[in-house]
Amino acid sequence: IVDATYRQQLNSWPYLMKRHAVFYQYSLGLIEKETIKINPAKFSGLFISKNKRNPTEIIAVEKEYKELKNCIEGGFYRSEESTNDRFIASLQQNNVIHISSHAYLEEKNKDPVLELYDKNFYLFELGGISHIPELVVLSACQTGEGEMVSGEGVLSMSRGFFAAGSKGIISGLWKVNDAVGAELSANFYRQLLKSSDPAQALRQAKLQWIENPATSPILKLPYYWDSLNYTGNNLNIHLPTPGFSLHGWVISGLVLLATAAFVAYKKRKSRKS
Repeated sequence: IVDATYRQQLNSWPYLMKRHAVFYQYSLGLIEKETIKINPAKFSGLFISKNKRNPTEIIAVEKEYKELKNCIEGGFYRSEESTNDRFIASLQQNNVIHISSHAYLEEKNKDPVLELYDKNFYLFELGGISHIPELVVLSACQTGEGEMVSGEGVLSMSRGFFAAGSKGIISGLWKVNDAVGAELSANFYRQLLKSSDPAQALRQAKLQWIENPATSPILKLPYYWDSLNYTGNNLNIHLPTPGFSLHGWVISGLVLLATAAFVAYKKRKSRKS
């Protein structure tokens, strides 16, 4: 909130976000001055609406899967397909990865945990992975939380990805409302396709949520829409949309060239005759 004037309507509250795209970094020394460009980006999404230990399906995750698949080209994996092996392979083969699942901190040691279909993935396991995508979207609860260690800061899943090589992470600072989180994720990617800037795209997705007349007034409270935040550097990401394929463009170009050559040949032949 940037001024003291009271406004009755929640969507008219003077949030700092309305003036600026707000994002975070783990230290000033990690800030890169130049924008990191990724064009084209390779995308992979894992959507774990249920797993072996908890067969109850999260409806919002399935909705998130359908919304993102309609606007982005890439690898999309539902519950049974979102195994630990698939997760590791997706990390190593893509520039952007989206994980929609349960996440939490273990009660005893506050270790960050990400639930995959066949097993849990722990923070320390990131150390053994050779490649981490430039942008990691953790559409899950408490992925920005962790134990506060003196001299180190918060040991969260988000920080683990950054330490492993990611340049930007979207993570949840508290328990995310499933339905709101799914809608914000879909809006984020639609905005990212327009702006190519993750911080701006997340800002626009949040503004779209609180300014939408169809959004319930109670759901316009920051608790619901401001859990997901961006940490990292300036990125410029160009995601492929459904129907876009470099291979497809090459084939189409070759077909057009062949057609043009054939038409030109027929014209020359008709003139000679």
